[in-house]
This record gives sequence, structure tokens and C-alpha cells, in this order.
Amino acid sequence: MPAIHPTDLDPIHADDGMQMTMTELGGMAAAYYYLPAGYDPRPHYEGLPDDMCPCTHWGYVVRGKIRMRTMEGTETLEAGQLFHLIPGHLGEVLEDTEMVEFTPAEEFRQKSAHVAHRIAELRDG
Repeated sequence: MPAIHPTDLDPIHADDGMQMTMTELGGMAAAYYYLPAGYDPRPHYEGLPDDMCPCTHWGYVVRGKIRMRTMEGTETLEAGQLFHLIPGHLGEVLEDTEMVEFTPAEEFRQKSAHVAHRIAELRDG
């Protein structure tokens, strides 16, 4: 069983202060995020269904606070909490947040390709 420390991985996305590292473990994408307070991911998800994240995630909030908007309402995730998110969610970062997230690898690859494309579009105009 491989064990990996997030600091051993190169950042995959870094935009507006957000940093994310990822590796695949057993068919799952294991990602570690740093999200600064006020980080707004909405522009990156435009063009996906309902302009929201289309992935299923399981995770843990290491520190901070993030409000997740879903089709059913909102839920605030805080440091020390485990979570499960279904497709159709988007975060509003209330405090500097670090979190670990596990996602089926193929879902993660598809979403990440879209997000990387949108980041490049927004950066390059």
C-alpha cells in the first residue's frame, strides 16, 4: 500500500492562491487542496452541468471553513469534519481551508481537464 505525503507532489492547479496536488491510489484521485478565504471557483466550472462540480467526493477538512452550495441547499464544512458530496455542488471558501478529497479517478480527470481549460481561457483572455 503506497503512502504519500501531499508535499511530495507537484501542484496541478495553482490559480488565485488556490493550490492542489493529486495522485491516483486504487482507482481514486487523492487530492490535497489549499483554498484561500474568498477564493471563487465559479468561473472554472462554467460549462459543466449546472455550472457546478459533476463529481462525487469523499473527504476531510483539515482546517478552515467552506460553504457547499448544492441543488438541495447549502451545508458548511468545517475543520475536523468528514464529508461526502454528490455531483452538483460548488464551494464558497469562508476561511483559508485545507482539505483532502477522494474522487473516482476518471471523474476527476474529466473535471480537471475542464477546469484547466477554463483557467487558461480566463488567464489568456
